[in-house]
Amino acid sequence: MTLTPSEINLSRFESTIGKSDMSLTGKITNYMNYIFNDDLISGNLIMQSNVMDLNEFMTEEVDSETVDEDSSTLEVIPIPKKC
Repeated sequence: MTLTPSEINLSRFESTIGKSDMSLTGKITNYMNYIFNDDLISGNLIMQSNVMDLNEFMTEEVDSETVDEDSSTLEVIPIPKKC
């Protein structure tokens, strides 16, 4: 990883969460303005994975025997502003 005031370059980032593995390369730009000026952060990242079990990232446990048809509407989830 290379960190400069204008961007973060990820030459190789690897992580494993449960059965899921991932590797990231790319760059994140405008992070300083995001932190200090409430600006937009942007980036160009390439993610590779051999196994991505999205169930491991779910936070709510649901008993599959008692699940009824979902009648709720979909909505946009806002990204929280930094403190």
